[in-house]
Amino acid sequence: MYRVRRDDVECAMKVFTGPDEGGQMLAAFRREAVLLAGVDHPGLPVVHEVGEVDGHPYLVLDLITGIDLAEMLCGGPLSPERTVRLGIQVAQVLGAAHRAGLVHGDVKPANILIQEDGRARVTGFGLAARPASAESLRVRAEASAESLRFRAEASAESLRVRAEASAESLRVGADAVDARADLYSLGGVMAECVAGRRPVAPPSTVPPGLAGVIAKLLAEEPADRYQSCAGLIADLGILAAAPDATPVLGRFDEPAGQRRQV
Repeated sequence: MYRVRRDDVECAMKVFTGPDEGGQMLAAFRREAVLLAGVDHPGLPVVHEVGEVDGHPYLVLDLITGIDLAEMLCGGPLSPERTVRLGIQVAQVLGAAHRAGLVHGDVKPANILIQEDGRARVTGFGLAARPASAESLRVRAEASAESLRFRAEASAESLRVRAEASAESLRVGADAVDARADLYSLGGVMAECVAGRRPVAPPSTVPPGLAGVIAKLLAEEPADRYQSCAGLIADLGILAAAPDATPVLGRFDEPAGQRRQV
């Protein structure tokens, strides 16, 4: 990634420096540009140009200044209130992508940038732009430095976070993964937010409503999770207004149906 100037405006330029055999990376960059152009949301970077110079594909996007969530969490966990706000913002971006038929496939702290005004923006749509394969369809929640998944299982008294990959992300075949895999990964991100970068024991201060939301996001079976970002945003909105609330989880959910386009 480089900081460049285009038409007197600073932008970010992503360059693939290795050999591009068969033009695969150029095709992937072009696909990423097309997919991002089809999603209208301020939380996503705008693509300005895609091309190739001396055999090296490049992509010019909005320059997003701020700090990525992975770096921010090095300073310790976020408060439950801030975790709820972050969850709403990221879910809004993912919801826009899902409505356009796109599954991100790589939701993790390093791909969530926090701007100076506190708003979250989502980057890292490279996996979504590449042809489907068993490897590209793995959804990495990466809730620790070792890229482990964390599944939250909660009651009113406790929240337990443990490493576990979502079952469908490890199955063979693209049809096994849809938008609910992104929701699982977002659950992993939120679990890390409340527990810290290397959670050993979960904090006892996690409100039961938030604990329940995280547990639902990280359900092993996709049918037991939130089925849409809309349902998640509705429940998180209740918690934003009343942190100690215990909403009926998924009451405002919508049927799953957004699948990854390849």
